[in-house]
Amino acid sequence: MLMMLKTMMSMLTNMSMLMSKHPMSMMMMVILQTMLVSMISGFMMESFWMAYMLMLIMLGGMMILFIYITSIVSNEMFNQKMNKKTMMIITTTIMVSTITMMDESMISSMSMNMETNMMNKIQQNEMTETLKKMFNTPTMKMMMTMMIFLLITLIMVAKMTNINKGPIRKMKN
Repeated sequence: MLMMLKTMMSMLTNMSMLMSKHPMSMMMMVILQTMLVSMISGFMMESFWMAYMLMLIMLGGMMILFIYITSIVSNEMFNQKMNKKTMMIITTTIMVSTITMMDESMISSMSMNMETNMMNKIQQNEMTETLKKMFNTPTMKMMMTMMIFLLITLIMVAKMTNINKGPIRKMKN
């Protein structure tokens, strides 16, 4: 039921993104969507580590895009008005998701199959084994080298940038 709620929230975010016109609101929707996808993938696996890494990588890229967009669109006003069409779509989505979740909970409480439980355990074991392979001895040196390289690159970029120069584009007067 929790998974269904997250999926409905993801669909609602997608619909809201279609109606937004300002780049900053679109960027915030993409960040919210990234967090929702990482939460959904985390609940599908036994461990949250892979979803956590995915979220960190995606948010790192989003931060770069966020800085770029704020420097380009710094003078544009942010007006978000809720019209009747938007309110109807949001209300309809919430109503459909509530009805769907109620039906799903009734059906799932009546029919708990032993076979589906066994398949879920097998899938969880396979995902755990894949995650263990990534952090075990053969790939540990390569993983540590990449982490140290990324840390050094981050420190170098932070030292090279000059905060006193301001945004990429000059502001209009």
